[in-house]
Amino acid sequence: MLVMFDTQEAVNKLKAKGFTDEQAGAVIEIQKQIIHDAMDTTLATKGNINDFRNEVNNSFSEVNKNFSEVRSDIKSLETQLSIMEKAQWIIIAGIIALVFKTFIAQ
Repeated sequence: MLVMFDTQEAVNKLKAKGFTDEQAGAVIEIQKQIIHDAMDTTLATKGNINDFRNEVNNSFSEVNKNFSEVRSDIKSLETQLSIMEKAQWIIIAGIIALVFKTFIAQ
């Protein structure tokens, strides 16, 4: 953002209020420095914005990578759970068969 500050007009106004040329010049130099410092610390440059955009994109890439890994882990856990459920039913069926053989088959 460009800030226009007419230093000569400001000097003329100060002189009209009784400032000497030297006093008016000093006040204007101080004001120019204040404006310059404020702009340096509060405004983002195009480079700042591009750097921030790159950081955000990198963060999103990392989040997507982590999300993909979590999704893969969930699929793996679902598969393991399914196998465990099937094994549990096989064990139950085996126990029932043993009970049947022991108590009913005799």
